[in-house]
Formats: sequence, structure tokens, C-alpha cells
Amino acid sequence: NGIHHRAESFGDAYELPNHKAYCETCATIATMMLGWRLLLATGQSRFADVIERALYNGVLSGVGRDFASWFYDNRLAGNGGIHRTPWYRTACCPPNVMRTLATLEQLIATTDDRGVQVHQYTASRIAAQTGSAGRLTLDVRTEYPWSGLVRFEVLESDGHDLSLSLRQPGWCERITIKVNGQAQKVDRDADGYLWYQG
Repeated sequence: NGIHHRAESFGDAYELPNHKAYCETCATIATMMLGWRLLLATGQSRFADVIERALYNGVLSGVGRDFASWFYDNRLAGNGGIHRTPWYRTACCPPNVMRTLATLEQLIATTDDRGVQVHQYTASRIAAQTGSAGRLTLDVRTEYPWSGLVRFEVLESDGHDLSLSLRQPGWCERITIKVNGQAQKVDRDADGYLWYQG
């Protein structure tokens, strides 16, 4: 797809017109997919930040609050007159959004031999097999993004020491980690994750 809203046509090099750009919902989903693959390849939290930004600002904004109307395009700035549509003759965005939301759980966390890495904060249950550190099941409670408070409860563990790595979002300047109500000293790695060993 091109950058122009009219006829999805291409413009000049580096042309990104905010007031009439064609920021299609499917293109935002593709950004999430690329971010996920780059996160898996590099382990860098900045790609999890891309996924979060695309999800909340591009993908979810394409769906009406009634869950039955759609923006085909998600313009970041506009002059009004943009209306949601019930359906499209070529309906790629609505089913693509539904597929993305149905598989969103796959973007929440990953595991390695040391433990669990949490990339996205959403109310969930994470059941993970962590290799040498064994099995871990976490209950995650949050109202993120409306509230920055995220609670993790360990429901199941094999009793081995393991690390829990938590993404510090790029927009977040300060974070406090407590275990059983007690503030903990945690390390931040070069990839942008805070990790607690216990």
C-alpha cells in the first residue's frame, strides 16, 4: 500500500503527510509482526515497545467501541469527516484485527533456560516450561494501560531458582518492584529488561 489515502497510491520519497496519510490497520499489524520477530532475534525491549505502541495506538483504534464498526485507515491526524464503516468489499482489516487479537497471548511472554521474560502487560495467566529452571505459572493482574500497577502471583513452581525479566517500557522513567510487599533491588540489563532472581 502507498502512503496516500486516495487510491492507496505512492507519493514522493520521504513523503509522510500526517493530515492525509493512509495508515492502514493491516500495516500497523504488520509493524507488530515485524516487532515480534525482531524481539525474538535480538531480545531488545525496544521492539516490545513497538508492539505495545502499535497495538494501543493503531490496531485497537481501528475497532469501534461497539466492536462492529471499523476504520480501514487509522490516520494520526485528520481534518474530520472520517467515519467508521460496518464492512468492506475487500475486508482485510476486520479479520486481520480479529486474528491478531485472538493470537495476542503469544506476544506476552517468552522463556529460556533461566526463566520467563514478560514483554506485554495484560491480565493473563502465564504457564511456562523454562528448561532447566522448571515449570512456572504466573497469574498477572493489571488494568494496564490505564494503571501502571501490575501484580504477579506465582501459582506453580518447581522450586528451582529462576529469573523473572520484566520489560521497562521506553516511556517509563521510574519503576518499583516489590516481592511480598518489600521493595527489591533489581538489575536492568542492556536489552531494557529488569530482572529478579529468586
